[in-house]
Amino acid sequence: MSHINIASSKHCSTCGGEVDGFKCPECKITSAVFDPSHWRACINAGKMKLKCKKCGMVEINCTC
Repeated sequence: MSHINIASSKHCSTCGGEVDGFKCPECKITSAVFDPSHWRACINAGKMKLKCKKCGMVEINCTC
């Protein structure tokens, strides 16, 4: 069973690989836990998204 394009907190929706916490695609800050109010402090009002463990990118920008 493929994990690609399935919402999960354990797998990247782009490549199906493991995720390694969260990352903001706007300011590039990373965190081990999800911060739902990060957009308020972010310089570009970015929201935290899952970070692909293999490439280190936010899952929507995954390069794997």
